[in-house]
This record gives sequence, structure tokens and C-alpha cells, in this order.
Amino acid sequence: MYKVKGSDGGVYGPVLAVVIQQWIAERRLNGDSLVSPDGAEDWRPLRDYPEVAAALVSAALPSSPASGGWGAANTGRVWALAQVKTPGLLLVLFGALMGLFTLIAMATTATQAPGTLPTLPPETPEWLRNLMQMQANMPPWVAWAQIVMGVVVDALVIVGGVQMMRLGNRGLAMTAGILVMVPCFTSCCCLLGLPLGIWVVRLCSASNVRPHFRA
Repeated sequence: MYKVKGSDGGVYGPVLAVVIQQWIAERRLNGDSLVSPDGAEDWRPLRDYPEVAAALVSAALPSSPASGGWGAANTGRVWALAQVKTPGLLLVLFGALMGLFTLIAMATTATQAPGTLPTLPPETPEWLRNLMQMQANMPPWVAWAQIVMGVVVDALVIVGGVQMMRLGNRGLAMTAGILVMVPCFTSCCCLLGLPLGIWVVRLCSASNVRPHFRA
């Protein structure tokens, strides 16, 4: 049994020698890849292990880690993590931004008398005035129900973004991607949420990313 140190700094294994040979054939490992027998603390280049020498020769791998190496194929977990990191982070930021809007709505609902409008600048468009008047005329329980829904949605988007970055729960990541595409949840952020949601859903469904989610 062996442990493998990837180019990302992660430690993989312990695995059998036959698995090491398979990773060599897939060009995830090369002669410079660091390997340690299970239970030992010394890390040596893979070329120092005679039991995998034949696999290195048959794969014709160069000894330079720049030409191959762990995660070089676009089907590995390390590669998948690199693909989901940015959209996952954007989901977290997007959820935090929506959470800020929800907090503002909560403060306004708590301090403003029903039916009254805040002071608006003269250049405020008529459609926006009408929308705010309609919201001000809502019964308090409707306004608070919307706020509670907003808190739940914001939390789901943030949690889904974290799961996306870690390749954790695919269902939560997919849910977050769908939620940011729904205008009634994202309000003025809907134009930003639509492309982000499409990006997230497509990645979660990609054949070379989906299998690497833990759940």
C-alpha cells in the first residue's frame, strides 16, 4: 500500500500498487511524483520504486512534473475542484449580497409605518415609485413572510456555494444555482444571477465534474 503526494499538496491513499500503475497509465503520475509506503514518513520519487518501473516505461512518461503529473487529465478530482472554485465563490458572494438586501428590507419593515413611502429623490422613475408604494401597502404579515423566505434563500445560496467549492453536496450546489436564476428571489440582482446560475447548473451536470461530488 502506498500514499501519493499530489502537485496540489494533497495526500492520496493508501492505495495498492495496481492503482499506482493505473494512475501512471492515465498520466496523473510520473517519475517525479512523490510516493511513500503506507506507515512510513519518507517521500521518494516514483522512479525509485522498481515495482512500478515497467508502468513508467510503458507509459513513456517524462520525468518533468510539468508534462503530466497528478491531475493533468481533465477528468480528475483536482481538475474538477479547479473548475468549481470560481462559480462556488461567486455563489457565496451573491448570497451575501442578497442577504444584505434582506437585512435592509427587514429594517425598513420594522421601522416604517404601513402605507408610507421613504423619501425618494425627484428623479425616481414612476414605475419604481409605484412598485415601492405597492410594497408599502402590503399587509405586515406578507412583508415578513417575504423576508423569512429571503433569509432561507440567501442561506441556501451561500451553503450551496460552499458545497460547490468543496465538491460536497451536489444537490445543494444545484439548488443554489437554480435559486439565483429566479427573479423573485434575486430582485435587482437577477441579471447577474441568470448567467451565474446557468454556469453552476451546467458544471454540476458535466460528466467530468458530477462524479466527483461527494453526494
